[in-house]
Amino acid sequence: MLFVRLGLTVQDPYKKWQFYIWNVWLTILLYSLNLSINIGWCTICTLPENEWLIVNRDGNKLFQITNHGQFKIIKDYDQTIKSIVHMNDMNSLVRRTPDKIEIFEMK
Repeated sequence: MLFVRLGLTVQDPYKKWQFYIWNVWLTILLYSLNLSINIGWCTICTLPENEWLIVNRDGNKLFQITNHGQFKIIKDYDQTIKSIVHMNDMNSLVRRTPDKIEIFEMK
């Protein structure tokens, strides 16, 4: 059976952000993580090997989540992150800030 995952970010009534990973076919929650975000909203990007990248759209935090629902990287940037995209063919990330676009090679 194909194992399909769905990643969701949800903000609760107290303005705290959670990241949930669901098994789509079995409709069960696999993992839940608290995200240390206190401003703005989130953007999710899928990565190879069932990993996830989450950015704090109006803040400066980036989270990389493993396929086992654990934090791999939590990084604070000095600038606001407006969006981030994974480019499969180049295995690179594109980060857009208010004044520039940066390309990073995935490791």
